[in-house]
Amino acid sequence: MSLAKYITRTVKPTLLAAKQHLGAYADGDVLFDWTEFKLPNGTNRLVGVTAIVRGNDGAAQDCPMDLMFATKTPAGLAPQSTGTEQGAMLPTANPYYNEIIGGVKLDATDYSDQVQISIGSATVASSGECPILFESYGTAPDDGRYSFYVAASANSAGPNFDSNTAVASAYGAASASIITLDGTSALLNLAPGDVVRAQDEAVMGTINTVDSATQITLTAANTAAIADGDLVYRLSPITLKLTFERT
Repeated sequence: MSLAKYITRTVKPTLLAAKQHLGAYADGDVLFDWTEFKLPNGTNRLVGVTAIVRGNDGAAQDCPMDLMFATKTPAGLAPQSTGTEQGAMLPTANPYYNEIIGGVKLDATDYSDQVQISIGSATVASSGECPILFESYGTAPDDGRYSFYVAASANSAGPNFDSNTAVASAYGAASASIITLDGTSALLNLAPGDVVRAQDEAVMGTINTVDSATQITLTAANTAAIADGDLVYRLSPITLKLTFERT
């Protein structure tokens, strides 16, 4: 079966709840570390990047960022970490520099606000610009697909994913799938499919439905014990849509 001329990959990086709870990211801070995605064998040219960014406690915000793309190391491993989330990019041993394929910048002017979210888009390799090509780079495939990675840093101060949506009563581990909330409306901050944790990384679970401003239903009973007043954070406030042309 032949592949379509254009393919899209959805990437949902993890931003730790404890880091989001610290407030605004500074210019140059690591937004998220290397996150894997897979592409089919052959040459895939990156032609577009869309970032869907959730709001700051329900208010839309732009999130200017510098994206880096990388391949596996010669040993077949993920690239070395870019650094600690919400800290400066300070690689440790065996830096990732030789694994870099290319990068894309999303500026504040690339975003349009849509009430509780912002959507930023960039066209890659238009008007004669140098394309970013994703091919094997000498790495081994996994079931005919190759692993690639994307990481990002903030390219201006201000992205802030702090939350004031709170748990309204205590729940023991594995005790409830319906969770009562207060504070900022769940309808502004949360959505079905969100994986949610408390600010101390206590795992709540995956949201099945957002029933009202003050109630969510999880797909299963909450994983860890959560306390009255715990703040609710979604682990992927940034979603990337990467569009490739098969060449």
